[in-house]
Amino acid sequence: MDHVPFPRPQLERMHWQHLNGHWDFAYDDQQQWRTPQEVTFDRQILVPYAPESPASGIHDTGFHSTLWYRRRRHSGA
Repeated sequence: MDHVPFPRPQLERMHWQHLNGHWDFAYDDQQQWRTPQEVTFDRQILVPYAPESPASGIHDTGFHSTLWYRRRRHSGA
């Protein structure tokens, strides 16, 4: 199944950023982390897919109370 990225062509936006792609990902089932700096990101997930989806690269259908996502941006400075 092909995924059509947003924004949809029939809608106009002056500025937008495409966020689909690979993100760092971690489950925090023990809720041990409070800030992103503490998280051990041990997986990659393909956004916009949910972790339960095979398309995400995770394909875990179990219950997880807390999930962390991270994507680093580099400015063109």
